[in-house]
Amino acid sequence: MSKDDLVVVGIGSSAGGLEALQTMLSNLGEVDNCAFVIAQHLSPTHKSMMVDLLSRTTNIPVIEVKNALKIKAKTIYMTPENTDICVKNGKLFLKTLEQSFGPKPSVNYFFSSLARDFKENAIGIILSGTGSDGAHGIRAIKAEGGITIAQAPTTAKYDGMPFSAINTGKVDLVVSIEKLGSEISDIVASLDEKLELSVNDRILQQIYRLLFNEFGVDFSLYKKNTLIRRIERRLAALKLKSLQEYIKILSDSNDELNNLYHDILIGVTAFFRDKEAFEKLEAQIKTIMSKKEQGEEIRFWSIGCSTGEEAYSVAILLSEILKEKISKYKIKIFATDIDDESLKIARTGIYPETSFEGVDKEIIKKYFTVQKNHFEIKKSLRELVIFSKHNIISDSPFLRLDLITCRNMLIYFSNDLQNKFFPIIHYALRDNGILFLGKSESIGQHIDLFSLIDKSSKIFKAQFTGIKEPPKLYNYSSGYKKAELIESNSLKIRNEEEFLESVVTDALKEVLLKSCVVVNSSNDIVYIKGDIPYIKPREGKISNNIFKLLNDDISLDLRNALNKSSKGKTVQTTQFRSVILFEDIVRYVRLIVTPIKDEKSDDWLYTIFFQSEESHDIKENIVYEGNENELIQKLTQELDSTKSHLQNVIEELETSYEEMQSLNEELQSSNEELQSSNEELETTNEELQSTNEELQTAYSELRVLYEDKDKRAKQLEELTSKLGNKTEEYRKQKEITELILNTAPIAITMVDNHGKLTFANDFALELFDISKSEILNRTYDSKEWKIKTFSGEDFLEEELPFFVIKRTFEPIYNVNQSIQRGNKRIFLSVSGSPQFDFDGNFQGAVFCIENLTENHTLQNNISQYEQRLSHKNKNLFENSSLSLFETSLLDINSSIRNLLGELSLQLNSIEGNEKELTLGNKKINLISSILEEKINFYTNDIHFKEESLFNSVNSFLNSFDNEIIYCKNRVKNHSEKIVGVKKLYENMYGIFDFYVKLSTGLGLNTVSLELSEKDVKGISYLVIKSNIKINTKDEISFLNKLLEVFSFKFDYSYKEQLTISIQI
Repeated sequence: MSKDDLVVVGIGSSAGGLEALQTMLSNLGEVDNCAFVIAQHLSPTHKSMMVDLLSRTTNIPVIEVKNALKIKAKTIYMTPENTDICVKNGKLFLKTLEQSFGPKPSVNYFFSSLARDFKENAIGIILSGTGSDGAHGIRAIKAEGGITIAQAPTTAKYDGMPFSAINTGKVDLVVSIEKLGSEISDIVASLDEKLELSVNDRILQQIYRLLFNEFGVDFSLYKKNTLIRRIERRLAALKLKSLQEYIKILSDSNDELNNLYHDILIGVTAFFRDKEAFEKLEAQIKTIMSKKEQGEEIRFWSIGCSTGEEAYSVAILLSEILKEKISKYKIKIFATDIDDESLKIARTGIYPETSFEGVDKEIIKKYFTVQKNHFEIKKSLRELVIFSKHNIISDSPFLRLDLITCRNMLIYFSNDLQNKFFPIIHYALRDNGILFLGKSESIGQHIDLFSLIDKSSKIFKAQFTGIKEPPKLYNYSSGYKKAELIESNSLKIRNEEEFLESVVTDALKEVLLKSCVVVNSSNDIVYIKGDIPYIKPREGKISNNIFKLLNDDISLDLRNALNKSSKGKTVQTTQFRSVILFEDIVRYVRLIVTPIKDEKSDDWLYTIFFQSEESHDIKENIVYEGNENELIQKLTQELDSTKSHLQNVIEELETSYEEMQSLNEELQSSNEELQSSNEELETTNEELQSTNEELQTAYSELRVLYEDKDKRAKQLEELTSKLGNKTEEYRKQKEITELILNTAPIAITMVDNHGKLTFANDFALELFDISKSEILNRTYDSKEWKIKTFSGEDFLEEELPFFVIKRTFEPIYNVNQSIQRGNKRIFLSVSGSPQFDFDGNFQGAVFCIENLTENHTLQNNISQYEQRLSHKNKNLFENSSLSLFETSLLDINSSIRNLLGELSLQLNSIEGNEKELTLGNKKINLISSILEEKINFYTNDIHFKEESLFNSVNSFLNSFDNEIIYCKNRVKNHSEKIVGVKKLYENMYGIFDFYVKLSTGLGLNTVSLELSEKDVKGISYLVIKSNIKINTKDEISFLNKLLEVFSFKFDYSYKEQLTISIQI
């Protein structure tokens, strides 16, 4: 499915949102082309369980959002905790806003991005929650043509968010939570039904007329496609399938008319929208200010200001340029719109965080104050901007303006409406004034009025065009007064009549329309047809006035004819006049003036036809000098015409005189009233002076209070800033502390003043092998712990660490106790310290718990071994005939005991490292087994004969490779060195046994040996090399000590095979 077909439902909720979501999803039908994205306010410090909880109530897959996740149909996406979510190019992205105020995820931020990306395929839903998050996002979705829905406040657990959304006036439907699921299915289905509005112009005109009658705004000159999309959205929201049904609702319901009206007007803007364009505008404002002296007036106008962000952005630019000098200029920034609701928001000057995306933090800090989750314009900036309702096409414009900004409004105007717009703003601007348009807008064909300054930023300059004539403002009412009559008459025209009319019109064009002009009621030319030699520009300023361009020979006749036609609204024809075109070319011309009613503008136009003839074609109308009677007749006619014109002038003057007389009488009457009022005002003035003195005193007191209020406000602002910084520092410290506690290699717990566990770090949960919820439901002395001493005796309650701390308010250290963990007992060392509040009251305690289970087990094993070793030593000492060799065995035993002691000390110093404890235990077991084997060997075979020894050595050596035959021969040929042979036998047996035990201790499956002989300085050595590798320096140190105990000389190097050499 393509992105254009997919409908995305954005859902914003907070407190009570889980219940609302479960109810909505349980009643949701199957929608094939729809995806759901949920932005639920969540705790930033706890892992959300929303995915699991919502999955139980619906068959639609519920997944947690991952960064850059593509949106797919038939899927519910859940935003994770402590992050914001936005939509771009059909994908979901997780991010953190630069200014992070309020709960996360921000519903406003999410809805705004959803509106930009999916436009009319976006649906925004606000469910239960506190606060106002989502209200601005609802406006954004509405502005792009999407559908907006709010949960009925009566069915919401918390109604703050639904009420805030409804109060914007931009919510299409308010639905109870039980019906919301089925409502979504119906709306998504209706979005697929496109109305064929292109053939319903007559019906559209009815809608335009209803809107005009109610609000006085004519939308018929707006772009048709834009209006059709708005109407389609209303039909989808109301689940209607035809325009006829909708017109009936519009006729019966002012509420729906109001909804449609504000849907058409709604727009979304932001501070410094298109940042690069505003940077270019700033340079133009600097140029304007460079030509201004202090005390001069600065006049800006923001047309179509919507909710005011653009107007305030211009005010900020001006303030940044002038800085402290701003008070020395007379600044007026007008901001106008025809939407009352938008103007209310603009006057309030409170905006959500999403309006400031990309705005410099220093600008925000300087010109705004933070109010809960919103930003409020400071008073000094708000006083620079004057907001008012104004229709640029029909209302008189502001004048003498230095700058006009009108961004993203012309995109909704048709060409006809734009052609009315540009002359008006050109008239309003000073010469060389600046016009700032949106990035998708241009001046069109009006290059005679404006010149381009910056193409990419759409900045233009008003051109000097001579004397500016006031533009004709558009009168909406006339078009609709006769619209029905014109429409009904046009339906009665038959095809034959239309044909005849077109034939007559074509014939008239050939005869009359070869040369004509059309002028308005101000005598300005608005249209010229053909080449008219009697009209030509004159020296001086350019003007469109017909009398400043027309030949003087026929100017008087035209003035007289226009005057008569204007009064009687009749066709007037002048006499033929001779006009010299060139030195020897004379033409005879007369004028035919025809009045025409302009229904749209409610103004009269006059068509002037120029009938030009040669002299021979109108001989009967030309008077020759030779015919005195005809000459007299001609002069008489001219005199009559002049008298007629003079009579018209006299009548006009008499009328003007009468009006002046009437006006003079009114002025005299007004003067008497003014004199009377003046006397009353003098009396009032005295009273006002007295009142003024009282007010001055009150003003002084109020000023002191106001200054004190400002001072306190600044102090409060500073304290708020410090508190915010401290809160952020506390949050960071808390996070660091929690990280430290959870990564500490020791168990840490906390209890309250009643002994109930309130905290346990990850190491503690692992040590006790229970979940966090289970441990937090236990007290320190719970029966489940089965607390005893190391020796297995019951622990007295008053000796438990918590009760000792609570009784003495002193720390305790290294209290040994054992507890039950499943089927095993673990041995612990407990240290703790008390906690107190600011008043010194006992609040609880903190404990550090060390696991001594491995140490305790090792110490028990060593003790048991020492007992066995002591018992064997005792038996050896009781033997009355101890040989020298047996004495050396006791020395070996003593060395082993020392080595075991060193290992025991090392193991006691290990804190909870299970790997090192295990390795140490293997080393002790290795030493123990080797020593026991040697003791058994020496004890059982200490006395034997030489022949028996010789046979045993031969038997033992036969177990090795043929490589050591020379060793057997050497033993056999040197039988006199029986003591050395005996020692060789003992060492060979011991080394072989040592290798076997060592391989087991190091976790090897097998061990192989290789024998060889070497001679060092005349001394022969038997070399036994193994496949055992030494991995660490600690192993080398341990093996070194172990082999020294057995009197073995060995060679080794790091990470090479272990080799032992025996002197023969």
